[in-house]
Amino acid sequence: MAKSVKDAAAAKLIQDATSAPGVLVFSELLELSYTQEPLNNAQITKLKPLSIVSLASERRILPYPLLLALLDMPNVCELIHATYQDIIRGKLDQKEEQLEVEYTMGRDAEPGKVDELLEALRSW
Repeated sequence: MAKSVKDAAAAKLIQDATSAPGVLVFSELLELSYTQEPLNNAQITKLKPLSIVSLASERRILPYPLLLALLDMPNVCELIHATYQDIIRGKLDQKEEQLEVEYTMGRDAEPGKVDELLEALRSW
């Protein structure tokens, strides 16, 4: 739907999708060139925990410095907020300064990943 709309209609679609409380899957919208323009601070804050989910798909231990730098977070409070949204569960290890991931919600497969996923399922 996003590919067929232009200008104000596209901005409205992006605003609605990224603002809706229960909507957490909208990778197609994020790939569009004009998506970054209409995002407000609340929407960017909503996307950051989803980025943690993407990182957690690559590794189980996520060091705080990596997360804070990649996600442009000022402190660990936003990490804690992500755990309350139940999109990621894990142990926030203050001593080791890392997030030990136990569970994450599913994310959309990136365009190039579908073939890899199918091959992994076939070999399994």
